[in-house]
Amino acid sequence: MWQDDILDEIHKFREEHAKSFNYDLDAMFVD
Repeated sequence: MWQDDILDEIHKFREEHAKSFNYDLDAMFVD
């Protein structure tokens, strides 16, 4: 399967962002 570096970077950013909010969707939405 092909690898997309841009998508990998987006997924990494989203994971780090979610982790910074302890995976709390309500807290992410308020921010």
